[in-house]
Amino acid sequence: MLFAFQILIYLIFFTASIKLLVLNDPVRGIFFYPKEVQRRIFELGLTTKEEAKRRKVIFFTILVIGIAVLPVIFIGVWSNISDFKTAFIQAVIFLEAMNLYDGIVVDEIWVRFSKFWIIKGAEDISHVKKLPFVLAERLIMSAVYIPVAAGLAKLAVML
Repeated sequence: MLFAFQILIYLIFFTASIKLLVLNDPVRGIFFYPKEVQRRIFELGLTTKEEAKRRKVIFFTILVIGIAVLPVIFIGVWSNISDFKTAFIQAVIFLEAMNLYDGIVVDEIWVRFSKFWIIKGAEDISHVKKLPFVLAERLIMSAVYIPVAAGLAKLAVML
């Protein structure tokens, strides 16, 4: 039960990171959008490439720190897990839960069905990532997360 609660906190952190980035203006998260939408938004002068790049760096810095630190704290401190195998399995589950949540809840539900993500001036261009892209992205991240989980597990058992 505790582990499920920790995963819930983790996913809330992930969602809050996105929401705090965009606040009430989806243009603030333009780097999430397909390239065609980005080009249109830059052409319309709603933001600049430089501003989009700056916001992307800030967002991913905060996100990466959070998605790395939280599992280490949850596993090594809160749950006090000291064996690597258990820590590794839990770290993989944290990362894969976020990976699936990002692909299903964020990309396929929140972005696809919410009018919030439609930007005025680019309504005629799909703002939704194509499903094959989302699936490929999730598969790639699954592979990336295995060694990341090993590193997080190592840190967690050292605490």
